[in-house]
Amino acid sequence: MRGDYLITFMADSPLRVKTRIKTSKNIAQITRAMEMVSASKMRRAQNRALAGMAFSRELADTLLRLTEKIESTSHPLLISDADARKTLYIIFSTDKGLTGGLNTNLFNFLEKKLKQSSNEAVFITVGKKARDYVAKTGRRLLASFDNLPNQPTSDDVAVLNQMVIEGFEKDEYELVNVVYSEFESTLVQIPYMINLLPLGTPEELEQSLEEAIGGSDGTYVEYLFEPDPNTVLSWLLPYYVENRLYQLLLESLASEHSARMVAMKNASENAKDIVSDLTLVYNQARQAKVTNELLDAFAARLTVN
Repeated sequence: MRGDYLITFMADSPLRVKTRIKTSKNIAQITRAMEMVSASKMRRAQNRALAGMAFSRELADTLLRLTEKIESTSHPLLISDADARKTLYIIFSTDKGLTGGLNTNLFNFLEKKLKQSSNEAVFITVGKKARDYVAKTGRRLLASFDNLPNQPTSDDVAVLNQMVIEGFEKDEYELVNVVYSEFESTLVQIPYMINLLPLGTPEELEQSLEEAIGGSDGTYVEYLFEPDPNTVLSWLLPYYVENRLYQLLLESLASEHSARMVAMKNASENAKDIVSDLTLVYNQARQAKVTNELLDAFAARLTVN
């Protein structure tokens, strides 16, 4: 493959090859700069996600203690519907490309999940790539959230949270799943899906928390609730859902910037390889040109003599 590539460029004139070398060097500079920017953004997103993890775990523990003190049917966000027929999927993707296979892997993962479910599916997307995916597949899109800031706050998911909760309470859908790219490491981002609503019984909630944030730290504290557990729960449940959405947004951003950093690093290395190959072709072309000129000169001299 590489030999065919070199033969193709050897047919070009030295001037054209030199132009291609310059273009490849410029591309390498651009992708290197994009790699550094993505690395900086990735570190910030990762630090923000880790910084909020302790608060999310404490919030989850508090919610778990509350649900143990009340009936699981006392709040609509806790009620599971065994005959659920409609599922809302919230998809976290990127607004821009140049992230390797991040979005493609996410959408392929979602397609497999949809084939395994017989429920009617509706969608809310976060990111232009997810919006375009839903539109291309002809599925029902309820809302799309694009161009969120690089350093979002919980206010940036407040409208999404309100829309999700209101639709669930009005029985517009009975299940809410979130599909996102989980940040495992700089080189690994895994498509993942979690159940956001309903939260279910204390046992189901504890299992969900174990999958989402590692569960409890093993420390149990006796809480005194004022005015009463049900009133506190009515405020805490929507806030907990908003916090989960915010944490997943941060996780997705860390995955996006990591994938883009790796993609730009690979692009820079490929551009450098192209420069090396083209330089070899250019030098060979120059050498061939000099050799031909010498041959022409000797031939002309022999003809005169």
